[in-house]
Parts: sequence; structure tokens; C-alpha cells
Amino acid sequence: FFSSCLISIILATIGGSVLDILSNQFYNMGWYDLPSEWDSPINIANIYYAVIYILPIIGIYILFVTIYQRYRTDQDDEYDYNSYMIQGGRM
Repeated sequence: FFSSCLISIILATIGGSVLDILSNQFYNMGWYDLPSEWDSPINIANIYYAVIYILPIIGIYILFVTIYQRYRTDQDDEYDYNSYMIQGGRM
């Protein structure tokens, strides 16, 4: 969870600036005047910024799935917690 949030913050701060600089350079070079399959070049930026919001959502999902699996393991009656206990707690 924390690593996905950290990656999103890094991508938002550094990657956003790089994306703005690149789009400005592409406008100046006339690359956006070429016909393309995209409606506008802004769609690429929108996809990039959508990824920044999706990464923490995936991290939250993984966090809650992990917590739920641990909860299920703790509630499972078939799991023998004393299976490694030999001679009063010594292995």
C-alpha cells in the first residue's frame, strides 16, 4: 500500500513536470499538427494522470485483501497453532 502511494506521488511530481515539458516541446516542434488516431494529445496526459490515481486504489485493494486473508487464517479452526510446540515450547 505504502509503496504504491509513494510511487504515485513520485510520478505525480516528477512525471507531471516532465509530461508538461515534453508536450510543450512537441507543440513547438509541430508534432501535434500531424493527423493521428487520437482526438487530441490531451488524451495521453489524461491516461498518465489516471494511472497515478489507479496505483493507490490497487494498493488499498491489496491491503484489504491481505488483512482479510489474515483474518480468515486467524479464524480458521483447522489451523493448529501448537504444531511447532515440542517439549513445552522448545523445538
